[in-house]
Amino acid sequence: MSEHSFRVSFENAQFYNLLEEGNPHPLEQCVMPMVLVKPDGVDMIGTAFTIAPHLMMTARHVVEEFLEHKAKLLKGTFQAGLLYLSDEIPEGMPPDSRLGGILSVTFMSCNESTDLALINVDVPLIDGTPLRTPALSLRADPPPVGLPCFAVGSVTRVEVTDYENGQVTVRRELPASRGIVLAHHPTGFVPGSPLYGFPCFDVAALYAHGMSGGPILGSDLMGYSSEVFGVVSHGRDGVDGEEPLGRGAYVFSALALETPVYDSATATTKQMTLWELAQAGGLTITGLDRVSFDPATRELTVPFPS
Repeated sequence: MSEHSFRVSFENAQFYNLLEEGNPHPLEQCVMPMVLVKPDGVDMIGTAFTIAPHLMMTARHVVEEFLEHKAKLLKGTFQAGLLYLSDEIPEGMPPDSRLGGILSVTFMSCNESTDLALINVDVPLIDGTPLRTPALSLRADPPPVGLPCFAVGSVTRVEVTDYENGQVTVRRELPASRGIVLAHHPTGFVPGSPLYGFPCFDVAALYAHGMSGGPILGSDLMGYSSEVFGVVSHGRDGVDGEEPLGRGAYVFSALALETPVYDSATATTKQMTLWELAQAGGLTITGLDRVSFDPATRELTVPFPS
């Protein structure tokens, strides 16, 4: 996976036409559906996205549902992990025919203080070269109320055509839902709603089923950059006269989560928090200077915009 990250402007929220050109949009390569592929079909669990080599981020409830589905299938035959598409089209095939496969999950990290999770994946070799995908830049400080933003999720239709030979037909849809940050809930208390139990924020947007775990990106307006500041946690359809409402988990609440990191100098693997990994240059997180983190106690202090 690429060590380089990229930014996405607010104006690029719609990019379906890029598929027609046969050149996948970077978001299509790093935002992936979490799936369980079975002989009789595919369970679509949610969305995850790449933030560093071998490392992805998603929502905690997506991981919990993934493990629940996986536990039910332990006695059967299945493939579980993240479904990726390659960046090249096989010669002589239509523009929407790109090869892909399953990235198996090797490690998951989450806790009850946030609806975020980290996922380590096993990266396959493509013609002797490790699979490379873009990585999204992260933003640690909370966004200002009123910030235009958009969320991306992997709503994918999959058909198993020949399970024994690994033939699966994928029809990718990657919707981007525009919205505006409405309110912050630093303690998890949302007036008129059940206690969420973790810091969250509201967005005036409609989040479709399957978008859970997808990135919420800011715009380049209001002096705020276009990195990922949140992850899709919950969505409410506009019913009975109510406006659609989305809810996200802040990226900063994942800073205390640990992930295994290979140290080539000592040929050993050690556990590092996301904060430590960012400090070591292992991934891109802006706004860390606005967040206080105590590695010993794992306590976070975050100033919220007024």
